[in-house]
Amino acid sequence: MTTNRIASFFAAVATFFPLFATSLTPAPAEAANPNANARFFFPADLQCRKPLRPLFFQESTAKSKPPVLIVGGTMSAELIYIFLETRLLADNYNVYFYELHKGGMIDMNENAKGLATCADAVLEDAGASKLSLIGHSQGGVVARAFIRDQPGKVDTMVSLAAPHLGTSPTNPLVGLLAAIAGLTPEGAQQAQVLKSQMAPNSTFLDSINKNWPAKDPVHYVNIISTNDEWIVPYKNGLMPESMCDEVDAHGQAIACNVTLQTECPNRILTDHVLLASDVAVYTGIKAGLEHQQVKAAIKPMCFAI
Repeated sequence: MTTNRIASFFAAVATFFPLFATSLTPAPAEAANPNANARFFFPADLQCRKPLRPLFFQESTAKSKPPVLIVGGTMSAELIYIFLETRLLADNYNVYFYELHKGGMIDMNENAKGLATCADAVLEDAGASKLSLIGHSQGGVVARAFIRDQPGKVDTMVSLAAPHLGTSPTNPLVGLLAAIAGLTPEGAQQAQVLKSQMAPNSTFLDSINKNWPAKDPVHYVNIISTNDEWIVPYKNGLMPESMCDEVDAHGQAIACNVTLQTECPNRILTDHVLLASDVAVYTGIKAGLEHQQVKAAIKPMCFAI
């Protein structure tokens, strides 16, 4: 009984959490209102927003740090990212959240356009010239499509459990999502587009993995889990090393791809979803945002809770 009550509580929080966040992109009817950004909106108008800040966190004044925009995954409530948001706020980052339109069950190019609008709003709100992105699951791939279409706006791109090389079309979890979306004719059509884009070697994935600029100024960090039940096989979460490995200011190589269980074999419970809230992973995220060695940051935290 207690377990059911706890589950119900978190389900309710996941549903209503956006109500207390601040929208950066007002509803179309409010677009002409210069003060609209200061208002609160219902969840349908809150795709691009500042998360709720606990009372003990003040607005960050650190202009030296690019603002951080978290891009959620497929059908992912913001509650999944509450630990990530809280840790970033504690480290004095300006934090924002982008929720995939229609739960991400549409053409990823369309969500990349929505992310572009959100990114512009974040840059204006923070008074910054560049921002950093943390994309989880589909959010990581959508973020890379945004970088493809809008170069020059991103300092660091951190992806967590993102299917950069696609996932098997026979994955039963992918089939389940498609079935849920397919309850309506429109949803079925959109789900088919998404499923084809997620297939290995799809035209969409080729557009973000091939013909990339030789001198891409974005700093990339990509963290995956061997226990990823959504990306099959899990190594399809790796980015092409030729486009993302770097050399730091001291001449040491920085590998963008990090497999959590290679660095921390004991973290066997961290899967596709939990990667976004794992404390050891967060130390790697923070190091990545600071253009430091990610693997070296994660190792000392392997037994942290």
